[in-house]
Amino acid sequence: MAAVSCQPLLNVESGTRSSHYIRTVYDGETVSDSLLPKSKFDTVLYYSTVEFPSGYDWKRDSACGNSKATLTIYRNFEPLGSFETGENSCIGTDPDTHHWLEGNLYTEYNLYGQTVITKNGKELFRYNGQEFLKGLLVRGEEVWTLGQNSNGKGFSLRRNGEALLTDTQGQVFGDLTSSAHGALYMDSEQICFCYQRQAESAYNMYKVSDSHTTLVGSSVRTIYDMIILDGKVSFAAGDGRSVLLERESGSLHIGGSSGGIENAWLCRGGQGETVCFAEKGGSDPEYFVWSGGISKRIGSCSQIFMYSQPDRTFKYARISGLGISLCDGDRGVLRSFPKPGLISRSCIKFMGNESFLAYNGQNGDSRIVFKGRDVPVNVNGYVSALDVTIIKEEEEK
Repeated sequence: MAAVSCQPLLNVESGTRSSHYIRTVYDGETVSDSLLPKSKFDTVLYYSTVEFPSGYDWKRDSACGNSKATLTIYRNFEPLGSFETGENSCIGTDPDTHHWLEGNLYTEYNLYGQTVITKNGKELFRYNGQEFLKGLLVRGEEVWTLGQNSNGKGFSLRRNGEALLTDTQGQVFGDLTSSAHGALYMDSEQICFCYQRQAESAYNMYKVSDSHTTLVGSSVRTIYDMIILDGKVSFAAGDGRSVLLERESGSLHIGGSSGGIENAWLCRGGQGETVCFAEKGGSDPEYFVWSGGISKRIGSCSQIFMYSQPDRTFKYARISGLGISLCDGDRGVLRSFPKPGLISRSCIKFMGNESFLAYNGQNGDSRIVFKGRDVPVNVNGYVSALDVTIIKEEEEK
């Protein structure tokens, strides 16, 4: 099948910046300010919107996802480019398929048995097989993807679309709701992820570093999550009523409940691993966070999103029927928003002590919280994803 050429409605700026701009902080990769020459720093906001024709009720969506729409990408509220969604552009309206990385918007799209990956509206590559991305990471000129088969079983690790590792039965730990990169991350200068595979009555656990697979062990217990941190494997395991943090050095009891454990997962933050787990409760589970040997109750809510930080502190967003609370692991609630609509986990970002959020108000209007201000976004639609980075301008010599 011939590749479909993606034609922008507006031209997109060049992906390169002038040489006096240097990226210093982005999503877990940081350079200490004290090691840098004196310079001017600026916080840059990137976001994307999906806009439907005037008069179309996108919340009701009577066209069942088939309405025409336009995807527009922005830098500091200035549009960089617009693209029609649909088969001709291989760009969808689903916010879960929009991913910002390093000031570029990547999208995924399934079309006639193929998966198409685009960058800023232009097709990068496509490959046979329908996959949903669990991980996305850019290293130099290489775009690494970790895709789960559409039937829910098996995965493929790819570099620029070329399959490096495929397992038809493997189950990947993590996804793109857990971090900007999802199940893929850098550890000890290698691209890593973990997965498990059922073997008779037990599960075999594997770690992968730059496409090289190593069997870690097997377990008859439930394995909730598994990560590699500083070259060593940790996993959260349980028997349905308790949560254990398993390390190479031994096992730690994290928490438990007579009512049962609903889920648990690991975050690469805090003083090593941070463990979040949910105890079964009433209508909503009770959430707890363990970090640095201390367990804290977050409370009852419908959903929690964890965000690790470069300094290994952790932030989280608490979603409930009352609204959204953006929280710090040590300082508690930073800011709350009563009953807004959150389109996607990718609409929340923490950077240092600042928090950023895109949401839909009770009237359906889109707003972005940026530098403490609520800025309206005038579209008949929604903000699909956002990202924040810091750039510096070197002093002129």
